[in-house]
Amino acid sequence: MPDATITAAIAALIPEGEGRRDVLTAEGVEALMARYPYFPLPAAVMLRDAGNGLSRDGRKKMLRHVARTATSTVVLATLLDEGDEPFYPDEQVSTPSTESAIDTFLSTYGNGGEDDEVLNRLIFNPTPDYAQLLAREEQQNLPPMSAGDGDSHDDLLNRFIIRQKQQEGSAPQDEPQRIPATTVENRHSDEAAAAQQQDTSLLSESLAKIFIRQHQYERAYEIISQLSLKYPEKSVYFADQMRFLRKVINNRRHSDAKRP
Repeated sequence: MPDATITAAIAALIPEGEGRRDVLTAEGVEALMARYPYFPLPAAVMLRDAGNGLSRDGRKKMLRHVARTATSTVVLATLLDEGDEPFYPDEQVSTPSTESAIDTFLSTYGNGGEDDEVLNRLIFNPTPDYAQLLAREEQQNLPPMSAGDGDSHDDLLNRFIIRQKQQEGSAPQDEPQRIPATTVENRHSDEAAAAQQQDTSLLSESLAKIFIRQHQYERAYEIISQLSLKYPEKSVYFADQMRFLRKVINNRRHSDAKRP
């Protein structure tokens, strides 16, 4: 059907519109949409001829008007699909941070005796060093030194494993290596200093635990803060403890401020 015939048929629907050629305007089509809600032809022609020149709201309104009368679900989905507005938004998976985990714990549990014990375990239980555990297990599972004496396939394999571990220093040597006396003295002094350092650290942590049981969290925080400065190699371990204690201290201050 020619466009002139379509325009004339549409104009005939408007009072005093017969013979007019300017009925396919945004205002005219909106008037027809309000007058004939199930007649999509004016809106469809308008979208075809001047779709890009319409305002965003006007274009959306006409698209929805046409979509209501579409008999095909494919056409309906095509008309309503705007590309940048998905029907279902992407699922956002939130990863809880250390701060949120601490907040969740403190909001779930109170400040009773059992909760203080849980607090002690959360603060002072370090993460196990799995590399050391694996190395210890590997050392225990090494074949014995006499296992590589034969000529079988297993003996050859055991002899190769023992030789590799001897080169890496993780298997016992057949003959002890001679160590200079100065090296032995230095090693003993280093071990004594490390043992004294560990004793001081453990004693300070034990004192911090006592302060936590007494609800003196500020004093415990001061001790752990000093330990973090004194032993920088454990700063990551102490950082989590200090972060947890800061949360506990702030929560207690907030609770005390609410009390009359």
